Amino acid sequence: GKTLLAETAAEIMGRPYKVFNMSEYSSDQSFESLIGVSPFYKKAQEGELVKFVRENPECILVFDEIEKAALSTIRLFLQILGSGRLFNVFKEEDTSFTDTIVIFTSNVGKDLYADRTVDLTSLPEQVVIDAIRSEKDKFGQPALPNEICSRIASGNVILFNHLSTRLLAEMTEHSFEEVAEAMSEEY
Repeated sequence: GKTLLAETAAEIMGRPYKVFNMSEYSSDQSFESLIGVSPFYKKAQEGELVKFVRENPECILVFDEIEKAALSTIRLFLQILGSGRLFNVFKEEDTSFTDTIVIFTSNVGKDLYADRTVDLTSLPEQVVIDAIRSEKDKFGQPALPNEICSRIASGNVILFNHLSTRLLAEMTEHSFEEVAEAMSEEY
């Protein structure tokens, strides 16, 4: 569903997109693969995130399930959300995110989804933010740091309604039809 969201937005807006599965960034040093490693080290390389944005400044980024990333990785987003830039360690310069659309997805606040009869799109934004702020991880710590919650609250918070099985099946069928049509045109 999240990749479909990015694909649809990218198609409508004519922008390249990239989805980052944040569970892949759960170790303390995993942020290096996003921002790079200094050219002074043996394993020097440009980070995947900063390279993609440098090459595609008007892109769409989806950080899927942000709460699964290590705190060191989550705190990188403070630079993006605060100043619209992120330091590219390999290039030793800032990468601008000012023309980039950034989407964070999360399961934090999942208690809001417990009642399947509620129209989730009608919930006040503050209710959603409070649910995100109050959720704890398995160690009793906030699932997301307060400084990230504050930055997220200053943006646009969207809560999607439950998708019915029928709608999910229609979306899947539509995707298969598009792929089949593209393959038919290609070959």
